[in-house]
Amino acid sequence: MIEIERFTDIGVERERNEDNFIYFRCRLDGQEIVIACVCDGMGGLDAGDYASREVCESLKHEIVGRDFVNMSEIRRAVTIAIKRSNQAIYKSKTKYGKKCGTTISCVVLADKGYLWHVGDSRIIRVQNGTVKNLTTDHTLVNKMIERGRITEKQAINHPKRNVLVNAVGVFNDVSIDMEEFEYRNSTIVLATDGFWHGLSKSDYIRLSNKEVTLETLFDKVINKGETDKVTALALNC
Repeated sequence: MIEIERFTDIGVERERNEDNFIYFRCRLDGQEIVIACVCDGMGGLDAGDYASREVCESLKHEIVGRDFVNMSEIRRAVTIAIKRSNQAIYKSKTKYGKKCGTTISCVVLADKGYLWHVGDSRIIRVQNGTVKNLTTDHTLVNKMIERGRITEKQAINHPKRNVLVNAVGVFNDVSIDMEEFEYRNSTIVLATDGFWHGLSKSDYIRLSNKEVTLETLFDKVINKGETDKVTALALNC
């Protein structure tokens, strides 16, 4: 059985935690399936919280309590949930008077791992002592790295490191990264940028070995000067 550890905190400068997360279990042909996601809302106060919550609620609506015939149906349901929440958030700008949006990093762990990703939250796999980021940051600085304008080291403290080029709800349609991956005998970490900014590969290995908890790592991140809200899930497979 996959063990799930969770942690979220408002951080030191926020009036409200605009992050949201959700995880649940279902069964398909007698096999347990775990679905989990983290979302980092943006747009300020109610707007950001609404956006991240909308994605989580949409996933719950499309999946919980339904009888699926195969994995293709589950994967389609996740994609539909993200697309529908994108439309709902995009249309909500008339309510809040400004654009709001959210990241999403979502996994389905079944016969293999499946991921859906938009924004700069991350899905990180720790397996056999190796740490790998399974997602690509949809940020301006990452585009600059790809074009050779800055180095990865320069990106760490770049003043525009938090500027997103893709998010759920900002545009009429959303581009979603979707991949398959192996997850057996690993720890899968889903984390918003406030969490992963301050951590090293050795931190994730210690987490996988259960030498530290998500809360312990949060304390480290705060001590290094992080002020943003933080949310993370650790799935021990």
